[in-house]
Amino acid sequence: MVNPYAVWNTTQSNEMAPHRGSSQPVPSIYGALPFPSQLADNPPLMVFTFTGFNPTIANCTILGPNGSPQFGVVTEPALPGYTILKSMNGKSVALIEWREPAKVEIRGLAPKQPVSSFLKVSSDGRYRIMVVGSQEFMWLPDHSASISVGNSEFWGRMSRSVGAITLEMTQNAVRVGLLQACIISTVLLQSGRNID
Repeated sequence: MVNPYAVWNTTQSNEMAPHRGSSQPVPSIYGALPFPSQLADNPPLMVFTFTGFNPTIANCTILGPNGSPQFGVVTEPALPGYTILKSMNGKSVALIEWREPAKVEIRGLAPKQPVSSFLKVSSDGRYRIMVVGSQEFMWLPDHSASISVGNSEFWGRMSRSVGAITLEMTQNAVRVGLLQACIISTVLLQSGRNID
């Protein structure tokens, strides 16, 4: 909320007046609502937890924000070269084919393609570019041992802890359909396998 009286006395040296050259609105002194820039820096995140590794992320359960199972990552012993992402109703959502070169397919989002095309390494080798439809998103390591995904805005991040991997996504990222692509990217990036 912006202080509606901040525009008054802008010619005088006043702490409540906006500073010249500043595009920041002056926060309201009324109410306990957070200042808009705080909201922009910290969008609410939906947390998805990869857990129950058997023995790796290639066989695990993904819990949703409410703690209930949302997806399963399955690598059948009879088909060790394939990992399937399944919804809890048993529907196959995505497929990873581990034979070299590794390939990935996400129903409705990404046709079958080499992982090196879906998660291509940047020219300087510092990050990966996830291609979904005609859009590109960067998976960029940050200073806190997590990897953030975004383009012109922040979409989410993955991080590893003891016994679990966490994928945090903005509500907007889930709404526009990036969840499955980010789940598959997490499996690929945390698998420990050669994906290039």
